[in-house]
Amino acid sequence: MEIQIFQVGKIGKARRVVVAENMTVPGHAEAVVRFEADDDDTEADYAVEPTQLFKKRYPLQMATTLVNLNEAPTCKVRVLNPYPTEINLRQDAEIGIAERMEKIVSVLTKAEHQAESGNLVAVRRITTRSAEVKEVYDEPNGRKQVPAHLESLMRKSSEGNSDVETKALASLLTKHGDTFSKDEWDLRLTHLAEHSINTEGAAPIKQRPRPVP
Repeated sequence: MEIQIFQVGKIGKARRVVVAENMTVPGHAEAVVRFEADDDDTEADYAVEPTQLFKKRYPLQMATTLVNLNEAPTCKVRVLNPYPTEINLRQDAEIGIAERMEKIVSVLTKAEHQAESGNLVAVRRITTRSAEVKEVYDEPNGRKQVPAHLESLMRKSSEGNSDVETKALASLLTKHGDTFSKDEWDLRLTHLAEHSINTEGAAPIKQRPRPVP
């Protein structure tokens, strides 16, 4: 969620944000933490952010959250534990500050996904996506095996090249090996290039068969 916030006038006093109850954040998990703030304003929206002390004391990541401190006795903020060990948050531990916002310009997206609209307290597991790794198998000599009918071309073309260039050339010839004729009888038909002969309206003629010399 991304929120644009516009603050008017002099910055008011920041409110302390403390944990409302003891809780444990499991490793590699995201959790919702209930908190309290010392404020008696009836219509104010506040932006809750982590303090430097929280960042030094706990190896957690807290999302900046926009809340109305007086909608309920406690409010909620999300924290993320990116490490495998669990972290304990004690009641009344200071985790952030809340600053009053006079005007909210817009909300770019909803706070929760539709499938998670009711998940306000439960701890949710997170997973990381592994990048796809493609294995490349080379020959013992450090380059791919070139087809037999292209070995002479490979030798002539790789003279004076570096190892990297030689490997790249071998990979190219191996990939497009079927494009080259394997012998003098390996003839094929292609339509990649066509041309027409202008006969200027002359009718086709027939000639008697003749022996091939």
